[in-house]
Amino acid sequence: MHVDRRVQLLVERLGLAARGWSIGGPITLAAVVLIGFAWVALIIALSATIRFVGPPVWIGVFLAGCGVLGWFLVLRARGSGARDVVRLTLEEGLCPCCGYNFIGLAADADGCIPCPECGSCWLESRIIRREPFAVPSEGSPIPRIVPRAIRFDGDRSSVLDDRSQRVALVHPWMRRELAALTDRSARRRLKRVRRRVLCVGLVFRLAATLIFSGAAVIVTLVVLGGPGIPLWWAVLMIAGAWAFAAAIFFGNFAYRPDEVKRVMLDRGLCPCCTGSLDQLQPQPDGLVQCPVCRAAWRMGASGVRT
Repeated sequence: MHVDRRVQLLVERLGLAARGWSIGGPITLAAVVLIGFAWVALIIALSATIRFVGPPVWIGVFLAGCGVLGWFLVLRARGSGARDVVRLTLEEGLCPCCGYNFIGLAADADGCIPCPECGSCWLESRIIRREPFAVPSEGSPIPRIVPRAIRFDGDRSSVLDDRSQRVALVHPWMRRELAALTDRSARRRLKRVRRRVLCVGLVFRLAATLIFSGAAVIVTLVVLGGPGIPLWWAVLMIAGAWAFAAAIFFGNFAYRPDEVKRVMLDRGLCPCCTGSLDQLQPQPDGLVQCPVCRAAWRMGASGVRT
């Protein structure tokens, strides 16, 4: 099923719904950073006070605390978005419990379709599209698994289409979308659009990266100059600080969703899946619906720039 672009987009939307759009916003991100620094400071103070405990023990305690914090965020995310997960899966004609494809199945007298795989029942009226999964043909390009750049949660990972339906916003680096293209002209076009998208909020990303990196250097120098503080703590702190700075710069920090949406639509590409919207006819409400992800967009009156 990984060759089916419809399923790939569904998985992205499900991940967005499961995390919850309120999880990982600026407030949560700031709280995580402050808790992380407080935990580091506490471990440094304890390691400098309790001298008979070796560095491996303190490293284990530090990693255990980070694991507890991460597990707390995971549990919080699992409690949100359940209804959205059911809605999105049923819209694509799949069972929310086991992923069985409802194609070819008829509803019972009560209007529900029983899943032959797991036995759950769902209203047929909630299903919008039922299609078979795409099967790779002989000679078709094998899709490559491309690591996606780190994404911060929050509204920067989603956007409202012009029917006020929330959809997953394409990641600004577009690595997966570029890897899936085999046509050279389409790749060149998408690369030009990506360069324009990467300019959105570039000043804020550079400023945040420089400020955080400078603060990390200062903290490291203070730690190195502190009496009784071991060298391995400085190494651990500087590594974590630079990793966080890289996540800021190479993630989707400071990308304004509405601006990314405008850039993509001005160049005739869907902001959700980068599908071409050039040759599509508007529907009666004046919106163009992407045939791949079903997001609806209002194209600019100034025309499409390529």
